[in-house]
Amino acid sequence: MTTPSIGAMRYEMEKYVPVLLSFAMQVVLFFAGRFHVHITDKFTRVLISSTYLGADIIAIYALGGLSRQEGNPQSIAFFWAPFLLIHLGGQDTITAFKMEDKNAWLTRSGKLLFYAVLAVFVFFNSIGRHKELLLAGIFMFATGFIKYFTRSWSLKWGSFESIENSTIRHMYEIQLPEASNGSNMTYYDYVLTALNSMLQIHDIFAARSLRSTANSESEDEEIVESEEAARSVREDEEAVELEKATRSVDIDQEIVEQKEYKILIKDDEVVEPKENKISTENDEAIQSTGNNTPIEGDEEVQLEGDEISIENRKAELEKIIIETIIKPELSLVQLQLGMMYDDLYTKALLLRKKGGIALRFIAISTSIVAFALFLSTEKRRYSKVDIAVTMSLFIGELLLEVCAVLIFMMSPWTWAWLKVRKYNWLACFSWYLFSSRIGWPENRPRWSNSMGQYNCVNRLVGISPPTSCTPKIMTYLRNIANKVGAKEISWINKLIHTGYVKTDRDTMERVVFGLYGLMNEVDGQDTEYLEWRYVGSFLEQIQDVLTADFGTALLMMHMVTEVFLRQYPGNHSLVDVCRKLSNYMIYLLVNHPSMLPLNTSAISSIKTAERMFQRRTNDISDVEHYKNIHDSLLVGDQPEGDGVLDELVEMWVRVLLYSAGKSRAELHVEQLASGGELITFAWLLMAKNDCGDSRMKRIQITNFSPRDESDDCYDLPMKEGHAFHIVHRSEVDIQRD
Repeated sequence: MTTPSIGAMRYEMEKYVPVLLSFAMQVVLFFAGRFHVHITDKFTRVLISSTYLGADIIAIYALGGLSRQEGNPQSIAFFWAPFLLIHLGGQDTITAFKMEDKNAWLTRSGKLLFYAVLAVFVFFNSIGRHKELLLAGIFMFATGFIKYFTRSWSLKWGSFESIENSTIRHMYEIQLPEASNGSNMTYYDYVLTALNSMLQIHDIFAARSLRSTANSESEDEEIVESEEAARSVREDEEAVELEKATRSVDIDQEIVEQKEYKILIKDDEVVEPKENKISTENDEAIQSTGNNTPIEGDEEVQLEGDEISIENRKAELEKIIIETIIKPELSLVQLQLGMMYDDLYTKALLLRKKGGIALRFIAISTSIVAFALFLSTEKRRYSKVDIAVTMSLFIGELLLEVCAVLIFMMSPWTWAWLKVRKYNWLACFSWYLFSSRIGWPENRPRWSNSMGQYNCVNRLVGISPPTSCTPKIMTYLRNIANKVGAKEISWINKLIHTGYVKTDRDTMERVVFGLYGLMNEVDGQDTEYLEWRYVGSFLEQIQDVLTADFGTALLMMHMVTEVFLRQYPGNHSLVDVCRKLSNYMIYLLVNHPSMLPLNTSAISSIKTAERMFQRRTNDISDVEHYKNIHDSLLVGDQPEGDGVLDELVEMWVRVLLYSAGKSRAELHVEQLASGGELITFAWLLMAKNDCGDSRMKRIQITNFSPRDESDDCYDLPMKEGHAFHIVHRSEVDIQRD
């Protein structure tokens, strides 16, 4: 009795569990697919990726298990075969987890024939005893074939080959509503402007050549006219206010410079301004003479007042720039990244075609018809458990289809399409879904909005890096790491020490400000290059390393940054921004070295930096490690204050922009699978402003790096700028003489 019972239980488990597990995984993928790009928790990310990879395997295993089921007149398990084919068709919210899946669309399409034949075999091998279910099964197979075909179609259109060949370019050449122009643009206007610019964004991700870009300027000009017009009008409307603020700052600056020349410069020596208050004697002198002519004390106080006034006006000007230029730019780029992700890694692009919409309507209709036929079938001879499982599969499939229709309705493309055709009620419903909490409200970024973090400082100087794991777990992991070579930045080392943080507004604004400042230097609008008053001596020391071994230079910058930041409180906003950028660039070096313009391998750069720093700190206690490196790397007295922090932040911003400008489009297409990196954000922002190696304005690391003469092959008006324009001290002395 015992053996048959165990065998029966095993039989039941093999029949029910794989099918129900396959359906459960599809539900997880449907809802997690929309939000997985925003998830930074390592465990959750691994869980979602495992679910995606295992969903097809479980469905195929369940299909194979059904093929081994013996013919049982009371079992309806054979009827689940078309449901498994539907599961293999995937969900609308995620068709691929990485670009490799997209590029293998032909292989996946080839497997369709095998899976379809297997499902048909399972179904028709048992249908002879259940002819009342034949018609319902045929309708469900129609749904399954459509689902799998649409997934293969989406994979093909989202492959990088299709992007390069501009296969889907015509999908963006559609009539859309015009966005309102002006300084008071709403989320509504941002979405419209982003939609109108998607043709330009597609061309950027397609890495169209310089020649084709130059020849198609007039063609693309009409497509992006809305975005350019909006920006132009905003600038015109704010011109008067900006001019007034700038003029006030210039006038005040001139007054201060004149007084600085009189007060602060004496005998060709720079003297720090005194902060003493006006003496009682000076007050009495003014009162007795009745003369308002300022004396030295008055001049110092007046100077302080002018400086405060200038700072206030600069703060007002900066606020205006943020509200009128920076904030709209940030909103647009985030929307554009999110829309590009939807087109590449979901079925959104397919559902913008009439054929795709028709197939979706047919799939829903056949599912409903099949369900109605099944309900009308006599089912008393079947097992109650089998009927319950079948009903669950039917109801679950229909509910997912309803949710998919809601996802389709909350698409910005659907909203714009309805708006153009004057379906106002449906357009309002679509916008309500899109801007609601279940959709994409304005305060929810449509890209990953996260920064990877990897602090390599402790490793460089030979100190065990801190982790969030308990000592016992760390001991166990280190034993494993030693066996697999974690000392050479193995996967387990990356897993342990890599973290993620949210990209805050301050960091994003500094990146945009940094880009505009760098572009002004490239265009010649700024006659003077950025002066590195505090970190200039350090940059001068490592300029050869910057050009010869960029990875090692990054690690040296990382070390110096950490040395400085340890002198400041952790709640300082600039400290937070600086540390995030520093750790992020090292995260790219360790986890995504292909996105950086490295001269040598990342492992080689790390080993070189380790030998360099550990040699400088040999036989010194852990407490003295950083002080010793500080003294050995930095020349002269480095003053404290926000000026140093500001330059460190600007240094890392320019390193990020330089790296982004050197990166390739296909790498950013791959990174969009996980929502995109900060470097992807910077790369797209640069490309939109015609900056980067694939555009007309290129960034070199220093003014001493040679330019490749092959860049002139198109005879185009190329422009170059430098992340770090380093002026040697000898040159400064010559200029002064």
